[in-house]
Amino acid sequence: MSRFQRWFFLILILLIGTVVVLAQEDACEIKQTSVIEIVDAVCDELDDNSVCYGNNDVNAVPRTSVNEFIFTQPGDAVNVVNVQSLYLSELSTEFDTWGIAKMNLLVSENSIRYPINLLLFGDTRIDTTQVSPEISIVATLPANIRNIPSSTAPVIASVSSGDILTAVARIEDSSWVQVSLEDGLVGWIFTSLTEASDASLTVTDLPVRSSQSRYWGPMQAFYIRNGESSACANQLVDGLFIQTPEGFARVSLLINEVTIDLIGSANGATAYVNTTEDNMNIAILDGAANVQAQDISYYVDTYQQTTIGINSNNQAITAPSIPSNTSVDTLINSPLLGLVRDMSLPFLPTTRETQATNGDTTTTTTQDNSENDNNGQGGDFGCGRPGNSCNAPGQNKPPNNPPENPGQGGGGGKP
Repeated sequence: MSRFQRWFFLILILLIGTVVVLAQEDACEIKQTSVIEIVDAVCDELDDNSVCYGNNDVNAVPRTSVNEFIFTQPGDAVNVVNVQSLYLSELSTEFDTWGIAKMNLLVSENSIRYPINLLLFGDTRIDTTQVSPEISIVATLPANIRNIPSSTAPVIASVSSGDILTAVARIEDSSWVQVSLEDGLVGWIFTSLTEASDASLTVTDLPVRSSQSRYWGPMQAFYIRNGESSACANQLVDGLFIQTPEGFARVSLLINEVTIDLIGSANGATAYVNTTEDNMNIAILDGAANVQAQDISYYVDTYQQTTIGINSNNQAITAPSIPSNTSVDTLINSPLLGLVRDMSLPFLPTTRETQATNGDTTTTTTQDNSENDNNGQGGDFGCGRPGNSCNAPGQNKPPNNPPENPGQGGGGGKP
């Protein structure tokens, strides 16, 4: 073979390879566009605390106590309380699959309910954490639901005689039980004003929890693991988007035993979560987040990322890395993001209030995060930086201090 022929065949091979790559990229772009249109249509009217089957394939495993469960094709939706696990398929132009599931959660924070949107896509698996035992109870008299187990605590809701509630925990002496209401609120009710719907169960079957302990609702605490699909290598095809509502809401999730406290800008908070073999990565596209693992917390600002080491069981085994600036162009330009976020809104840093104490004088200032890196939020300002300590989970919460006579106090005589 002559030298000319060798060069000719080499150039021909390169041209063929280029054509194949371009054809694959075109196929990926067409695939993504058509699939996103389908998901947007079939999951548009999704109820709170529900998950929607957006695109093939999504396999759902119900909790063992669930009898009726239909989740087999795009458009199917079920309550997240009935879901144990979700398995999504990777993007494949060959088999015409790209698993996508959209989830709407109603998260209760400080007696306020916030809707948040989650979008799972590609080679992704999610498993809810072990759900504590729950029992159904009935209010025997009109009663108040309070934010901590005390008759002097603020009332966050009221129930009538005969109302059915879901009890999820109790305090140590069982005088108060924690209940989860249908609208997403979580509070405490005086036990003597209720009775179990099933005579074989009592509130003593519930786990003991103090008012300082956070209650994670269904799919608000989960494990996630995703792969790295080989198809469409230049595009985002695997992972999880999280979007909080517009406004300065602050909501938390527990992912792989890492607490992610999302802090919204005027347009909410936007985060992207993905895993590799040994790590979980959290990137913030809008707003900010306090990310805590192994009792260490870092403030992750807009356009920053932190990484946490995870084991084969998807459990966090390291503290978060020091947040660093990261390129988010691929994330922001992903058409998937439009399924959970209004893309006409700009991506903004948060404006946060910080306090600097000097002797007996406290000065409050407002700072724009775009000019600061790795600072804390509120009382956690600077958490994770050299010389500064971090709050452990459960601190800065109202104390558990029920009176000796819980039946006395405010709320119209109702505990």
